[in-house]
Amino acid sequence: MLHNRVNASAVCFFLAAVMLTLGCANPSVSAAAQQQAREYVLTGNSFFTRQQWDEAIEQYMRAIEIDPQYAKAYSNRGSAYGEKGDYDKAIADLNMSITLDPKLGETYRKRGIAYGKKGDYDKAIADFNAAITLDPQDALSYYNRGTAYDKKGEKGRAEADFKTAEGLGLK
Repeated sequence: MLHNRVNASAVCFFLAAVMLTLGCANPSVSAAAQQQAREYVLTGNSFFTRQQWDEAIEQYMRAIEIDPQYAKAYSNRGSAYGEKGDYDKAIADLNMSITLDPKLGETYRKRGIAYGKKGDYDKAIADFNAAITLDPQDALSYYNRGTAYDKKGEKGRAEADFKTAEGLGLK
């Protein structure tokens, strides 16, 4: 009987790990609510691609209201704030996203972009480094790090990053 309990515990642990990996990390939110939150994020993404920042932010906010631990919703809302030029709000949302899911590499890239637009190139480079560590094939992070190095006057490092980004398929 004890052996079965250990196996049941192992199965529960495994399922929890799978849920975390799939972005269903908040067990207090029902599967239906999580699906609704994902739909709000997808709708927000549609507004984002049309550069309708306020509408995108509203959709991401709805997702966050449903699931306050949905890292991707904070990440995307941070991007929308950044596109509006509100870098402090962008960074706050991106910080929250990183707190909730520190392995979401694109969030470091997004925060790096916000820091770069604020002129804080050292923080931007640190974030691009983190994004590249998490995803060495992230051409956009190499490109953006190259831009930050260029703005700092580090032309050799910038050129190396631009070449890496191009080698990874960025045109």
